[in-house]
Order: sequence, then C-alpha cells, then structure tokens
Amino acid sequence: MKIEYTDKLVIYINKKYLENKNITFNNIENCLKEICESLKENYGIKLKGLYNIDVYIDDNYGMVLEIEKDDLDIDCYFDQIDMQIKIYNGKFLLETSNLDSFYNHKIYIYRNKYYSDYLNIEMGNLVYKTDNILKKAKVIEI
Repeated sequence: MKIEYTDKLVIYINKKYLENKNITFNNIENCLKEICESLKENYGIKLKGLYNIDVYIDDNYGMVLEIEKDDLDIDCYFDQIDMQIKIYNGKFLLETSNLDSFYNHKIYIYRNKYYSDYLNIEMGNLVYKTDNILKKAKVIEI
C-alpha cells in the first residue's frame, strides 16, 4: 500500500493486498472500511465524516483510491465514516520516458508523452485516469 497526500488522499493498493478479498460492487463499502481501519492502525490516519471516494480498479495492478472529504460541514458523524463511492473499471498505464525497456508491449503516445501497458512501477509513474489516453492516443508496438 502506497499513500500520497496532495489536495486529496490517494492510496495505491496492489493486487497482492487484494488477493484474499473478493471485491464486488456489493461488498466494496466493507472492503473500504477495512482499508480505513488499516490506515488508522498502521499509519495513524483516522477518517471520520463524509468522504467522496473514487475507486479505480485494474485487474493487472489492483486498485487506486482517491479520498476527499466532503465540504458538507456537519459534525454529526462523531467517529464514524460515511462514503459516497464511485467505481471506475479500467486499464492503468505507466508514464515513461525510457522506451528501451518496453519491447513487445503497447506504447501509447498522447500529448507528447509515452505510456505503456507494462506496469513495472519502478520504471515510471502509474496513471490510473486513462480514458482520454486510451481513446485518443496513437498506439505502437516496439
């Protein structure tokens, strides 16, 4: 699990972490509650209140969560969390500048940047919002 915080909390969860969890549309909220509990126990991050959570799922990588506190300023949640969840199934890509390591893989060229479907995180930056790239990019194989 990798955590970044900018204007929202972004959590990268690889598929190994999710192996024992059979994530479906019906049980995603319970899975997210387990993740929130893990954040509290392991990282000291305690979420309470109303949150908008965007869940990006890729079968090859795992899941990315974007968690943003809702602007609704009601202090009736005490130590509880309420979630408004949106789920996006898609394909994650790797943004890279070094094409030498991507033989036999698709390369997507979009807005003068290179993206690969080969998800070795050490070789670039993971991109999980890929709709425009997949729709508009030029695709080559090397």
